[in-house]
Amino acid sequence: MLGEWGLTHYFRPDWYHCDPTAYAAVLMNAYVRSQTALYSRLDDDIRNDVVRIANFVPVARRLIDMDGKREKSLAFVPVLSGPEIANAKARISENFLVVAWMQQALIDRAASYRFALERLIVAVPSPFAVDVERSLMLLRSRTAESVLVTSPQGCAVAVAPIPPRRAVVSK
Repeated sequence: MLGEWGLTHYFRPDWYHCDPTAYAAVLMNAYVRSQTALYSRLDDDIRNDVVRIANFVPVARRLIDMDGKREKSLAFVPVLSGPEIANAKARISENFLVVAWMQQALIDRAASYRFALERLIVAVPSPFAVDVERSLMLLRSRTAESVLVTSPQGCAVAVAPIPPRRAVVSK
């Protein structure tokens, strides 16, 4: 999909689809000796995502910062060809897309975990559900704290068209 986006410079929302029931279906159909293992697996998956956020955010923040500097530097470099400008803008847009995609994936995963937890509580009530709920709230709060880019919900991310070629002056 990212390769397709690289060719068209347009990301269609239907390329990314998350079924919030899929995780619950896999979890509920897993063979386990004890139903407590299902709660444990759900809690582990949620906590693993919390750890991944802590690793992803500093890298994504640095990437966005460097792309901001790259974009500002385009105005100060006197001689750039059209393809060089287009390449720089495409890289900036691609990085933005990856970060936005990751943010949306975290939101979708939290929704999937919520759906699975609700099904587990109905199927097999357990005091461990409270611990999983706490982990889920931690994931949601960390996700909310780690918003790095914003774009309208459900809208395609479009990249500016490739600018016309500028004359390259050589000495």
